[in-house]
Amino acid sequence: MKEIVLALDVPNKEEALSLVQKFNGELKWVKVGMQLFYKEGPEIVEALKNQGLKVFLDLKLHDIPNTVSSALKSLDSLDVDMVNVHCMGGAKMLWAASEALKDSNCLLIGVTQLTSSSEEQVQRELQLSVSLEESVKSLATLAKLNGLKGVVCSAFEASVVKHELGSDFVCVCPGIRFKEDSTDDQARVASPDFAVRNGADFLVMGRSIYKSEDPLAKFREAKALIEGVSQ
Repeated sequence: MKEIVLALDVPNKEEALSLVQKFNGELKWVKVGMQLFYKEGPEIVEALKNQGLKVFLDLKLHDIPNTVSSALKSLDSLDVDMVNVHCMGGAKMLWAASEALKDSNCLLIGVTQLTSSSEEQVQRELQLSVSLEESVKSLATLAKLNGLKGVVCSAFEASVVKHELGSDFVCVCPGIRFKEDSTDDQARVASPDFAVRNGADFLVMGRSIYKSEDPLAKFREAKALIEGVSQ
């Protein structure tokens, strides 16, 4: 089952709850990122869960192993459905993270390379000795070896991740836009149908849907594109 995750990149709880009510119960997953969580705290998660929604808490935890482990135990008490850490934290941190949630139903995934990053940027600024794709593959492998269930990657790397690590290893793909949309601050964007064909399991969509005149219609359009691939 391929799922659209609506990114609630809005400033407060009132706007978030107003937005999700526009979907007439058809929306299943939402993403709460730093902006909204840092403003509203645990209350926003509780409010969304009370609406019957599954919550992906996108905080990209990256710290020493003990700190990340303790933080995840705190977040797990909020009954979130998916949470992420940054793979750049290394093997010990990733293992501590997976151990912290080993008895939880929360899906733990690792961030590889941001979809705002370009090949030129990772070579020039991060000074990687490998390509962006190779970096994603390496970080995803590290995540799986240390107990994580999947990764965040662009739709362009999802097929490589699936090929290397298996169809059950989850790919959460941000930067999903309709073909006619602006890329804004993203460097690697893909349409919903391309993302699914390339192996995406969760398609994170934000402005393409909620900035439109009719968010529900746009949500349905994205679902139709996804279902068209699987038929």
